[in-house]
Amino acid sequence: MQDDRTTRAQLVSELAELRQRVAELEAAEAERKRTEEALRESEQRLASIYNTVGDVIFHLAVEPAGQFRFVSVNPAFLKITGLSQEMVTGRTVNEIIPEPSLTMVLDKYRQAIEENTIVRWKEMSDYPTGRLTGEVSIAPVFNDKGTCTHLVGSVHDITERKRAEAKPRDSRNMLQTVLDSIPSAVFWKDRDSIYLGGNRTWLEALGLKSSEEVVGKSDYDLPWEKKQADSFREYDRRVMESGIPEYDIIEPYLRADGTPAWAKTNKVPLRDTEGNVVGVLGTYDDITERKHAEDEIRKLNAELEQRVAARTAELATANETLRAKNEELQAFAYTVSHDLKAPLRGIAGYAQELDRRHGEGLGERALFCIDQIMTATRNLDNLIEDLLRYSRLDTATPTWAEVNVSALIGAILRDRNRVIAEQGIQISVELPFETLRGWEQGLTQALANVIDNAIKYSRDARPPRIHIQGEELANGYRIVVSDNGIGFDIKYHDRIFGLFNRLVRQEEFEGTGAGLAIAKKSLEKQGGKIWAESQPGAGATFFIELPKQER
Repeated sequence: MQDDRTTRAQLVSELAELRQRVAELEAAEAERKRTEEALRESEQRLASIYNTVGDVIFHLAVEPAGQFRFVSVNPAFLKITGLSQEMVTGRTVNEIIPEPSLTMVLDKYRQAIEENTIVRWKEMSDYPTGRLTGEVSIAPVFNDKGTCTHLVGSVHDITERKRAEAKPRDSRNMLQTVLDSIPSAVFWKDRDSIYLGGNRTWLEALGLKSSEEVVGKSDYDLPWEKKQADSFREYDRRVMESGIPEYDIIEPYLRADGTPAWAKTNKVPLRDTEGNVVGVLGTYDDITERKHAEDEIRKLNAELEQRVAARTAELATANETLRAKNEELQAFAYTVSHDLKAPLRGIAGYAQELDRRHGEGLGERALFCIDQIMTATRNLDNLIEDLLRYSRLDTATPTWAEVNVSALIGAILRDRNRVIAEQGIQISVELPFETLRGWEQGLTQALANVIDNAIKYSRDARPPRIHIQGEELANGYRIVVSDNGIGFDIKYHDRIFGLFNRLVRQEEFEGTGAGLAIAKKSLEKQGGKIWAESQPGAGATFFIELPKQER
């Protein structure tokens, strides 16, 4: 009986234990199901992330032979490479990634395995979708035996970020390039007059190679004298406190080699986006050579002023001498006019009286001598008159007025009507202009002598012809007098305008040889000129040019 009770108690106990075990198994099964569900949900989430994440994700199997074979890749991988899942899965890395990137990638994979760590690097690659810059990560997966069986990698596209980072860097580089291209020295400082940077010209002036050598320093740290550094900083302070630029500051400074120099400096306040003054920008040019040139010019000007003063005194003396000479010339002209012509008139008068009262009782030789005396006195009188006209031109002062050239030529021709009629001269006048502004007296002398010359030397032509024509030039007037007379050899051109120079004998053609010299001098007094063209026996053409005078 006792044994039955013991057996029953044992059975109850075992049943209780069995029930406990069943409960534990049921709990374990429930936990397993929950774990499997959680794992399934996690796998689904991972799959969702794997398939939807924008970063490239790939899974590689590590083979004993050292090959890396693609197990799977996400859609982002397929998108940038332009490949399909079938074209990648099962293929080795060597078959997918080309050189020269392949060698570097394999080295990174081996590094991750050897060091049992995640390896990261940046690389730029060309894909069908364009050039991509990515941050690559590769992580090894080891089994419980310590063997790396898989690699999991990702690529994060940082192309846009790199571009965004490059823009300000490129802008800074471009700005520095622009500044370095400026021939003036350019620098900038902060609110405490501490240098922040400068261009190449400024660095070269300081004897430096890069801005790092001066950034963070003040003027007292540079090879300036303290007095100069104080001056520089005082200008900085004034500009930053007033907010008003200061230009063309001329100040001395020492070059990098220690030689003294001069600079022209400009300083303007630097402001932030809110308009607050945060520093100062300065530019300067080395004007040492210009300063030396200015000093030299001042010296030369002083010397020039002294020379001008001395020359003025010389001219005053010369003018006084000239005035005295003119007075002597006027006195000489008076003497010629009165003291020489008076005896000449007496000689002519006595010869005329001798011919008139005693001509019938004189022999042929005596009458010839009287005629020669009369001719000589007339020639001498004409010579004296021409000499007086020529000398008076030295002291004459041209007076400008409107001259009726047509009327002036008409008056000259009317005064010579008798000679023109006797010689049967054919005269034509063609003037496109009627008046010009000039010196009437001087122009009258020049034209009268040239016309007289044409009348004289064309008298033997059959018939004699004289043509007078005019031409208005851009800056003056030209009057041309042509004849068909005896002409002259052009090699004597300059000689015919000399005083008392004649190319023919007095017996052949009367005259003193002063007419063309007087014409030349009177034209030169009014800024004009005269020249001729001719051939022996083919007539002569004289050209008179006068400048246009302002009214």
